[in-house]
Amino acid sequence: MENFSVKNNRLKKVPNIFSSKSKYIMKSVDFTGNDITGCEGEENGTYNGINVETLTLALNPNMKKYPLGFAKTNSFIAYIILRACNIEEIPEGAFTYKNSVDLVSLDLSYNKLTDLPREMHAGNMPYLYGVELSFNCFSEFPYEPLDASGLTVFAIRSQRDENGNRCLKEWPTGIYQHTGLRGLYIGSNDLRKIEDTISTLIYYLDISDNPNIIFDASDICYAWRTGAYILIYDKTQNILNCDYMLE
Repeated sequence: MENFSVKNNRLKKVPNIFSSKSKYIMKSVDFTGNDITGCEGEENGTYNGINVETLTLALNPNMKKYPLGFAKTNSFIAYIILRACNIEEIPEGAFTYKNSVDLVSLDLSYNKLTDLPREMHAGNMPYLYGVELSFNCFSEFPYEPLDASGLTVFAIRSQRDENGNRCLKEWPTGIYQHTGLRGLYIGSNDLRKIEDTISTLIYYLDISDNPNIIFDASDICYAWRTGAYILIYDKTQNILNCDYMLE
């Protein structure tokens, strides 16, 4: 089997019909739009796990917690999509298992996360490529995924607190030193004055819809003018030292 989909049904658990001990790896498994809260048999240790390149669990609004069943069974998962599951917590141990090194991309957008576990570092996920955290509740920048030197895309747009107010005001100081990052999407927040070097290597940068930002564009102005840099911004923002951007 390569693809398995049970979208838009009434499943309460990820069914215990696969096994992480299988020598085969499926292409995709999709449980979008159910009512899943975890894995079947996760509590009593009878869940057998899964081996799949892309696992989609989006739009399961009662999940609340990142499922620990995948870690406990040493499941192989390269891409996991947990968009819009009302996840508030990633429990300890979620990324400390042998096959966690195979995790490449993690989509946790449209949830209620306020922080990330310390175990989300390069020792457990050395080949992490992309992390999507947009539309959560971070008030402080989550640095943990940046430990992976190969991290290429990081998105943390539109952070809001429980009252709907913009809550992320922190620019990730020193991020210009990251060797692998090429896209940083931090728009629709409440960033203020950016007193940091802006790297031309992170050549996709989204700072749009940050109404109080003060952004010194001198480090990237030449690259932007030559087309080697893409800055997503608003002309109403306070962009300094590159008047061409405001024309």
